[in-house]
Amino acid sequence: MKSLSRLKKLTTLALLGPAVALGLAATAHADAPVNLRVDDALRAQLVQVGAQLHGVPASEYVGLEPGLTYYAYDPDTLTYWAGAHLVPSSTSERAQISIQDAGSYTLFKMIKGGAWTAFNDGIGGESSHACPQALPASIVAMWHWDPKTCHP
Repeated sequence: MKSLSRLKKLTTLALLGPAVALGLAATAHADAPVNLRVDDALRAQLVQVGAQLHGVPASEYVGLEPGLTYYAYDPDTLTYWAGAHLVPSSTSERAQISIQDAGSYTLFKMIKGGAWTAFNDGIGGESSHACPQALPASIVAMWHWDPKTCHP
């Protein structure tokens, strides 16, 4: 009877994998990322950080392009991610120039409790241009982006 019990235990451990067999913590599934709502306060933060990246005052942008703004939280890495296209004021030539080419799309990253960091991503993933910041595959899939690029 003892050997049958031991056999069941060994079989269970083998099925659960080496991490459990070694006494290490193992999780069956990682926590999935969550899409979050973009509110006015977040829009203002992203415009401010994006404007700083472009070297243009935030007042020279009118907001974020509807339909091209994404926001999510990845609980596995405790990281917030966003992607957006900044909309320049029609009266600001430097803001209009700042959103061309590499500046045409912006990725944002914030580790929980930290501050937003922005990355120009207008040409990320195109031919020989690498993505400026690798997004987790789970976020790319959730946002329905092409996995070969790092923008919509």
